Amino acid sequence: MLYLLLLACSAKFLGQISSIGSEYLQVHLFPHSHDDVGWVETVDGYYKKPQGVRQIINSYMNALLQDPTRKFIQVEIAFFTMWWNEQDDKMKKNVFKLLNQGQLHFINGGWCMNDEATPYYEDIIDQMTLGHKFLLETFNYIPNIGWQVDPFGHSSGQAQLAYLMGFDAQFFGRIDIHDREKRLQSKEMEMIYHPQSYTDMPILTHINYYGFYSSPPGFDFDHGQNGEVNYENVNQYAERFVNYFKEQQKKYRGSVICHTLGMDFEWWQADVFYKNIDQILQYVNDRKEQFQIEIKYSTPVDYIKALNRQGLSYPIKTDDFFPYKEDGYWTGYFTSRPAFKGFVRKTGRYLQVVKNFISKQQINGLSNYNDTQPILQKIYEAQGTAQHHDAVTGTAKWFVTEDYFKQLHDSIVKTDELVSNQLKVVVKMETQESIRVFMRCSLNTTAKDCEIYPALNNKSIVILTQIDPKVNNQDQDEIVTLRVPNVNLCGVDSQNKPIQGEMICSNQNDETDCEIYFVRKIYTKMLTYFKLFQCEKPTFITIKKQNFQFTPNDWINLREGNQKFKLQYNFYYTSWQNGAYLFKPESSESTVYSNFKKAYKYDGDLVKLLYIDFETVYTWIKSYKWQDDVNHIYSFVNSIESPQRKGRDVVIIVKTELNNQETFYTDSNGLELQKRKLNYRPSWKYNDNEPVTANYYPVNGMIVIEDQKTNQAAALLNDRAQGGTSLKNGELELMVHRRAFQDDNKGVYEALNEEEVVDGRKVPVRQLFHHQLVFYNRQKDPNQPRLYQYLLDQTPLQYFGLSESDQFKQDKDHLNTDLDNIVISQDKYNLVKLYLQPWNDKKFILRVHNMRDKDDFKLQFSQSYYFQERTLTANQEISQRNDKRLDWFDDYDYNGRKIDDDTLAPQQIRTYLVNLK
Repeated sequence: MLYLLLLACSAKFLGQISSIGSEYLQVHLFPHSHDDVGWVETVDGYYKKPQGVRQIINSYMNALLQDPTRKFIQVEIAFFTMWWNEQDDKMKKNVFKLLNQGQLHFINGGWCMNDEATPYYEDIIDQMTLGHKFLLETFNYIPNIGWQVDPFGHSSGQAQLAYLMGFDAQFFGRIDIHDREKRLQSKEMEMIYHPQSYTDMPILTHINYYGFYSSPPGFDFDHGQNGEVNYENVNQYAERFVNYFKEQQKKYRGSVICHTLGMDFEWWQADVFYKNIDQILQYVNDRKEQFQIEIKYSTPVDYIKALNRQGLSYPIKTDDFFPYKEDGYWTGYFTSRPAFKGFVRKTGRYLQVVKNFISKQQINGLSNYNDTQPILQKIYEAQGTAQHHDAVTGTAKWFVTEDYFKQLHDSIVKTDELVSNQLKVVVKMETQESIRVFMRCSLNTTAKDCEIYPALNNKSIVILTQIDPKVNNQDQDEIVTLRVPNVNLCGVDSQNKPIQGEMICSNQNDETDCEIYFVRKIYTKMLTYFKLFQCEKPTFITIKKQNFQFTPNDWINLREGNQKFKLQYNFYYTSWQNGAYLFKPESSESTVYSNFKKAYKYDGDLVKLLYIDFETVYTWIKSYKWQDDVNHIYSFVNSIESPQRKGRDVVIIVKTELNNQETFYTDSNGLELQKRKLNYRPSWKYNDNEPVTANYYPVNGMIVIEDQKTNQAAALLNDRAQGGTSLKNGELELMVHRRAFQDDNKGVYEALNEEEVVDGRKVPVRQLFHHQLVFYNRQKDPNQPRLYQYLLDQTPLQYFGLSESDQFKQDKDHLNTDLDNIVISQDKYNLVKLYLQPWNDKKFILRVHNMRDKDDFKLQFSQSYYFQERTLTANQEISQRNDKRLDWFDDYDYNGRKIDDDTLAPQQIRTYLVNLK
């Protein structure tokens, strides 16, 4: 009886062991191909080349169908959709079969593997939603693992978004060499990442062991590498394989480890790769007792489940993984190709407004999903592709970047046509105006580059329609800025009240290129209307320029009560190792880039403007009447000339009187601020000798310094991704432009030497940048910089048309929805973004984001709609996902609180699927 009882207990214990896998070392192999969505070839080029992605997918699909023990993971959905759309019904059925059998898994599931330093959080969400929606609608497949194996450093913002997408874990390849060395020694290659301080978002994070995402050395059998396994040599391959994994086990916790099988654009001969590995696996697994190891094809999904069953405790991580170092610091790409970075960010802001507008049109029965979706899909795909870790980073070859530009531009043209057609309908209903066509212009051009210039010059009446995405911020003042010709102008609002404003012609090269400024009240309406026309008694007062005594050492203070600052443009001479990826200055000191020539001041009541003419930089600093805490700094950086053909990296430096004591803060993809300290790393002891580049961090929204005694702070907000630091006390530094004459040997094999055509000749690329300098008290008013980030992100789109009358007949509202009331006014500015996107012909994605760094926000749900809270990409119910989440063990002490369902914590994003009742 005792023997039977012991036997039963033993069987029960062995059953627990087998639930982990076995008593042997368990090795999970991940066959995969890392397929860049553009880099040294275009997306189309990579797909169609003889050994390209089309052939890779064909090859591994056929190999999987031959053997049910084989597995593969597909990551980039941009390529997979191209392949899927070419397949016949038979192959499509086979794909379903492979998914059902667990042989094929989609990992990450985004349109691309986005970068983590240079994309904005909204664009990351959109590109992941695009991929996840395809997988859900096509296969009812929901990814739950992140796969960020090639980005050059990792952000807490990305980890936060991964958690919100419902991911249980994420896999990384690249981390700083010093960080990697310490983690290998201390068995911390797997950790629990807690990326957000306001709410707990634990996500297991795995660092790949070798080559970022490569096969074990000597076992990559793609392209005929590393010989051929056969009966005579399989034992030698097997012993090397086993010894390699036993060495790897020493660096990880527990008895379950994993490894990638593949590399860039591999598995185009999948049968060869599999047959070689098959023989090694069979040889080893037939001799488990001898080798004390079991190796199998697997996926990250299977591996994470096995890892979780061990019930181990893991180290914690709360800071991010920037900057990234191999043989040099990869901090140059934070700024590389600033024109493309600016275009991508501008497109992202544009797309958010368009999605809201089209959604409200559809909700009100003014548009049809089947008509608008094909056009929106094109811009979703183009903007999604641009988030790739060799696209927005500025690290692709120039002809590939031109292709990214073209895809974005072409999709915007089509989207503008869609918006114009939609506007014609709703503007007719709201104002009784029949407009033939609407046009849109960019503030990054002169007035002459826009159709409004000849229209107003020719005394036509222009109707301006603004599409405003802000909700429930009514009665707040907002500045409206337009480029116009230098003529006497009058304007009226939609109530036919005269517009009082100011005109400033500050283009010193063209006195006919002017800007008008006027104030509008923010209403509940999404569409607001104005008319502009020539007149004898203008309502826009021209502000004349005044000579201004100024030197670069003078403090700038445009309005009484403003805090003063100094502005400087410097540059670093860079070494031969400098390139698209690396920032390698020759010296730790920057040099004055542009000598001062002259300055003028325009002293209006509404707008005060200081124009500073440097030799190679034109600067406009603007201060608006009711915004005495912010200065808008516009910098036109002319072509970077370098007669000695030495690289130059140009920086803007703002000097203040604040004592920040070597501490500063940078945002994470536009989200939570990360604390930085000069020459310091939270995760390991910093011991390096690169005082500039080692202290550069990615900035997507703002960089902040704070006086340690007074809590007075300065935030410098940017309009695109840039690298930033605070190298000297009281200073904020952002790199704005780059030019190099050598390549940094990181794979692109092309110097960062961009050109554009100006007046028929090629010149180095020029660019206009917009920064906002905000002074505030970080203790008393911590959300103040977020206000200006919010206003920039929520800038209304401006469309122009020609009208027959200088008066409005009516102004009604046909786009108001109860959905807006989920964000109810609780203070002067809500600082909560509301995003809408059509999901299908009846349902919409609704996201709300509390942009505050302090204070919750209460939501109010309309009774006219069904609200179902979902994960970030809207592909599953949040309650169901939370029930299935894997629990991980660590020593993290979370002192936070439970967030109610109707509450947004600081920087929290919630997502809903909504439809009318």
